Formats: sequence, structure tokens, C-alpha cells
Amino acid sequence: MKVYTLSELCDRIGAGIKSEFYESALVTAEISGLQLRNGHCYMELIEKGDNNTLHNARIRAFCWASAYNMLSAYFREETGQSLQNGMKVLVEVEVTFHNVYGLSLNIIGIDPKYTLGDMLQQREAAIKKLKEDGIYDMNHMLAMPTLPRCIAVVSSADAAGYEDFCNQLTNSTRHYAFKITLFNATMQGDNAVKSVCNALDKIAVASSDFDVVLITRGGGSSNDLTCFDDYTLCSYIAQFPLPVITAIGHTKDISIADQVAKYALKTPTAAAAFIIEQFDIQADKISDLEHRMKLSLSNLTKNKLIQLDNYRNKLINAYHIIFQKKLNKLELIEHTIKLQSPKRILQQGYSITLLNGRPVHSVKELHSGDRISTDMLDGTISSVVE
Repeated sequence: MKVYTLSELCDRIGAGIKSEFYESALVTAEISGLQLRNGHCYMELIEKGDNNTLHNARIRAFCWASAYNMLSAYFREETGQSLQNGMKVLVEVEVTFHNVYGLSLNIIGIDPKYTLGDMLQQREAAIKKLKEDGIYDMNHMLAMPTLPRCIAVVSSADAAGYEDFCNQLTNSTRHYAFKITLFNATMQGDNAVKSVCNALDKIAVASSDFDVVLITRGGGSSNDLTCFDDYTLCSYIAQFPLPVITAIGHTKDISIADQVAKYALKTPTAAAAFIIEQFDIQADKISDLEHRMKLSLSNLTKNKLIQLDNYRNKLINAYHIIFQKKLNKLELIEHTIKLQSPKRILQQGYSITLLNGRPVHSVKELHSGDRISTDMLDGTISSVVE
């Protein structure tokens, strides 16, 4: 058996690899440990086992800056995503072997269509599982509070979008009072799913303190939306006990998180405008009710004044009728008195006999020697009874 120095053995291995892989090869794999240094891209290409934890294969790979700048731009334009960990790719590689650094793959080409197909499959699988689990529409069915004043925001603390959201609410035309609580989270990259889920867990513990939840990236590239298609994160949003508003995408991007949330808006500013609109709607209702109440009160006052005027006229008419009746009655009494007055009786030829100034009704009232007077129309006669 021949004895080799280590460098001789490495040279022989390198020669064998170069002889076997004298042409480039197409490889399907998953990206892991991606790093950028001095414009060059370094990573591992892995193939996971059936349990999705153990690896069937793992090998170092790199892409020199001269090729990476072109390939990454092309990939981003075609897929809308940046190359990142966990992404499945179809790459064209040159198999290389270095005596010190060992076996590695030099990436010289990439097929975005393969990644798009895999991303679409993963996306459709996540949506299917959400629907099969019966949770896809759960957040949709929650009632939106009439006045969503207390807002829990899941965002990066230094995100410009978060500041835009707060400024928009604070400087609203009608100056509504909002209570905004930030739950800081990483909104892109490998830790985004875990970070956002942790923030949602904290909000859920204090859910009675909030009306709605806003999840916003606030700026950033549309190439970093993959975490919002993740089943775990989307299941959190779908099952959350409060209405969730998302503002994480751009015009052409609709993530699964957008689909399962109560409302999906494009920007933090749009989300703030939506919340302000809910207050405006109620304020307009109150203004309309106030106007209607004033109008109703004015009409009621006018009607009551008309009724009062009618009552006054009726009272005056009734008074005049009663007065006229009393006056007529008084005239009748006066006429009756005139008809029955002694003077009128005397005018008709009658006379009145008085005894001591009192009328005599019967001769039995008189005695011999009584002095009486007889009143006639034109004078009085004095007599003595015999």
C-alpha cells in the first residue's frame, strides 16, 4: 500500500474531482448559514432528512462578488425575494477542492423559477393547513371595537413606519386621544417569526388592556416578507383574541398574514388613517344626532308654541262665549226684574197698600183705626181703617 503525504492525497482527490466534474452541475438544495463578506456570499447548501431536522447532506458553497451582484439582483427581480436562509434553490455550481479548505461549491448560476415554485408550494400548503385546522377565518369573525383607542403595536422600535403611525394618530385633525403600546420585535430575517410570536404572546396576556393589534414592518424591502407566509406566525394571527391589523406589505404583495388578519392595510400611515376613520364615523354620527336633536327640539318648540297659541285663542273664544252667555243671562234677569217691578205694576192701574211701610196682602192684617197708605202711579193716599 502506497504512502501519501497529506498534500499528495489532497492533490489526488482534487484531480479526481476535477476529472469527474469537469463541467458545471445543477444542484437542488436549501440555503443555510448565509453570510456576506466584502461583497462575496458564503453559505452552506443542505439537504434535510425526512424528519426535517437531520441532514442527508451538507456542503460549503460560495459565490464571488462579481457573480453574486448579478445573480442576486436577477433573483430578486424575478422572485421579489432576497436569497436567505431556509430558501430552496436550484443553482449551477462548479465543484472545487482546495488542499486547505476542502470541498466546496462555486455558485455560478441560479434558476429563480425553481424557488418560486417551492415558495408557492409552501405558501399554498400553509393556507391549506390553516383552513384544514379551521382557523383561517377566526380573526375575520371578531367584531371591530367601535372606538379602537388602545392599540398594541408589534414593530421594530426604530422603524420609521412606527414613528409615522404614532405621528399620524397624534396629529389627527380632531385630536383624538389614543393609547399606543409598542411591543418591540424583529420584523425580518431568521428570528422574525419567533420574535413576532413572542410579542403576540405578551399582548395576549394583557389582552383586556387593548382594543386592537397592529403588526407593521414600517419600511424595509418587499423582499423580506417570507416570515409573514410562515404557518406558525399566521396561525398566531388567525387565532388571536383581538382584531389584528397588518401593515407589512406593498401594493403588489399580499402575505398570508394579510389574508388571516381582520384588516390588511399597506402602510402604517394607512393603518393610522383607518383607525382615525373609525373615530370620524362615530364623531359624524354624534354630530348628525346633535343636529337632528336640535332640529327636533326646534320643531317641537314651534309645535308647542303653535299649540299654546291655539289654546290661547280657544281660551279667549271660550271666555268670550261664557262672558256673552253671562251677559245675556244678566240682561234677561234685568228684563225680568223690570217686568216685575212695582212701578210697572202701578203703570198698569194697580195700587199698593202699605201698613207701617209694609205691603198688606189681606184685610185680615188690618184693624179698625189702622193708618194705611195707598201708593198709586201719580201719588199716595193716606186712610184710616173703620
